[in-house]
Amino acid sequence: IFFKNSKNTIAKAISFIVLALGVLVLFGAIRGATNPLKPLEIPQKSELNFYTIKNGKELDGIIETSKKPILIDFTAKWCVSCKEFEEITFKDKKVIELMKKFKLLRVDITKNTPEDKKLLKRFELVGPPAIIFFKNRVELKNKKVVGYKEPKVFIKVLEGI
Repeated sequence: IFFKNSKNTIAKAISFIVLALGVLVLFGAIRGATNPLKPLEIPQKSELNFYTIKNGKELDGIIETSKKPILIDFTAKWCVSCKEFEEITFKDKKVIELMKKFKLLRVDITKNTPEDKKLLKRFELVGPPAIIFFKNRVELKNKKVVGYKEPKVFIKVLEGI
């Protein structure tokens, strides 16, 4: 008799925990949370303001007229490593401080349009995440970042430009 009741009690306890977690995730989603593992954490707006590039002609115009060094972030909504950049590296205080010295551009290749493919080919990229730099209208090919980099590594790249 004791074992029958304890199994029933364990099943009820597990059911209650699952229900409670489901309610937390639902409540978090209603409030704007995007991470189901942290349902009560509301994403903060980034301190970095990227300008989204639509095509190569637009990019060339910005490169020609920018007085600041340029950082171009190739990203996509389906890219997990891009989210790591966004949620970890780009939220680091030192990274933010250093990135504010750059003109920040973004190429969103989520839709993989012909123009997106042209830009990837132009910069010899396979896909996101990738970050390229320009200084004085010249691409700094030896500073190209491909794949996710943690803040400490990315800081060294930024400091070298």
